[in-house]
Amino acid sequence: MRIACPTCNAAYDVPPAQLAPGRSVRCARCTETWVPVETADATPMIVPLPEAPRLPPREPASPVATAPEPRITEVPPPTPAPASPPPSTDEPEPTLAEPSVPPAPRLRRRAPHVAIGWLITVLVLAELAYVVKAYPTPIMQAWPAARRAYALFGVQPQP
Repeated sequence: MRIACPTCNAAYDVPPAQLAPGRSVRCARCTETWVPVETADATPMIVPLPEAPRLPPREPASPVATAPEPRITEVPPPTPAPASPPPSTDEPEPTLAEPSVPPAPRLRRRAPHVAIGWLITVLVLAELAYVVKAYPTPIMQAWPAARRAYALFGVQPQP
């Protein structure tokens, strides 16, 4: 079944099984809520355009009534352009310019906060590496699973 919003005329194809009698629907475009009414004709209505009014045929003009003769006015001849001197033979012939190369794309600069973020990340990782290297015994006591990681790198706990 084809329904249309009465406010914005948005049309929707809805299966008749989803439309219970008296059930309201909401338009997705303008959010208007209305109860659709089933029309007798489910096909779209085609309205023919009205025909243009027909004018009676024109009668040919009588030979007596003729249009007035157009006035012919004399147009002055164009003024000649000033003569330019002939090109000198001392100068070389102009050549075609080399095709222009488009400029290279401008590289965007990164915002300063991106560089600061990278700097902080590198400093945190460096500090973490220092702590792991400088304090292996307290780390292995606090987290026993770290013994395997330290053994992998050949570090033994100190008594």
